[in-house]
Amino acid sequence: MPNMDIKMKVLKRKKATVELFVLFLLFPILLILMLNHITISETLASMDSGAFGKAYTYLSLSSGDKKFQKAINEAKNLKSSVAVTADRKKDGYTVRAIYFNKKYVNLPMKEGRFFRKEDFKEDRYVAVLGKRLEFITYTKDGKRYLDLEGKEFEVLGILGYEEDTLLDDYIFVNGCISDEIMETSICVLDYLKKTDYEAVRDKMVSGLEGRGVHTEELTGGENFFESVVPSFMYGRKFIMMFLALILCAVLLSSDWLQSQKEEIYVRRLLGADDRSIILLFLKRFGILFLLTFTGAILYCGVFYPSYWNYLMAGYLAATIVLLPFLLFSMIGLLKTPLEEALKG
Repeated sequence: MPNMDIKMKVLKRKKATVELFVLFLLFPILLILMLNHITISETLASMDSGAFGKAYTYLSLSSGDKKFQKAINEAKNLKSSVAVTADRKKDGYTVRAIYFNKKYVNLPMKEGRFFRKEDFKEDRYVAVLGKRLEFITYTKDGKRYLDLEGKEFEVLGILGYEEDTLLDDYIFVNGCISDEIMETSICVLDYLKKTDYEAVRDKMVSGLEGRGVHTEELTGGENFFESVVPSFMYGRKFIMMFLALILCAVLLSSDWLQSQKEEIYVRRLLGADDRSIILLFLKRFGILFLLTFTGAILYCGVFYPSYWNYLMAGYLAATIVLLPFLLFSMIGLLKTPLEEALKG
């Protein structure tokens, strides 16, 4: 019977460790999927205005050549995070020239990737298109391409939310070459972060005027209501799941620590001091945490490389919650009189 009791305790310790390990592996996956879902919901909710940022201004561009390239050059000089776009409708789809100076919004990708800053060069014929336009592409040397106005564009990625959206019929092209394939008379200045919108707009207009492009503001507005409300509406289920996961982590951490209590009592009997016991078990917990963190880094790096900051924030939140809880629980076990502990 004593041998059976020992085996059961060892099995219980292994079970608690495996459960905690699996939970820590699920933690980053759920966190990243939650944030991905919320940011995509924000993006899709902003589509009706033609812009995806916090606010937007429609500008009329008249006179001068290479007007969109000049708009891009002015956007490069702005400290605020902005994008400039221009649309042209053709044959049932819309070609959108795009440039952004810092980081763009999160768009749902079926395949490949969206633009990066290094794609915005005058010799880069690259595009990203909606999922309904996938049929117009062709494959060459293992890459996708499409023909547009007599130019061959490499397809970087295909947009694809699970439901039908306006983006399904869009072709996004590198704005730096757009003057070669489309005439731009109206562009949108998209403010991707909260800022002094009027000051940014005035600086943009002044710069374009200085480059010989007569510029007038047509209309503008904020996407505040459309972007904030869906964050709560679409994200609340994921937030509740995230909080439930934190609670599960607390409970499983407690179960893991309880499975180690016999060893703690034995170490106390052998004369180990409280500090060395706490450090030993925190080290074990830390190793378990780091192993799963390594798995999270691999997952994030392969599938969601833009979410590094969110991943770190999620693990920091978990550490802030779990570390004090573990310390409090361990101190409770160490304060338990040995006579009472041995009876248990």
